[in-house]
Amino acid sequence: MTGTETELRREIAMLKGAIREIAHDMNNHLGVLRTATYLIEAAPHNEAKRTHYVSLINASVDKLEAGLKQLRALRENPQSDCAPPTPKQL
Repeated sequence: MTGTETELRREIAMLKGAIREIAHDMNNHLGVLRTATYLIEAAPHNEAKRTHYVSLINASVDKLEAGLKQLRALRENPQSDCAPPTPKQL
């Protein structure tokens, strides 16, 4: 294997790791969305709970959007720093 092949394999491994981490975090936020919508349906007349769950939904949507932006950035520049996002970033 040449140095170029080794470097390419390393970059591919880094991209896979970053994508795996982003996908995991996005999946977690989808779970929050599912749970919040279920809880809203379970208590339709409790305005305080509804407000709380809607805020969780909005926060999860924002975090999903951030994850998608990171995936787009990887697509546009796969040779950039491919470090996976920290939990605070998502």
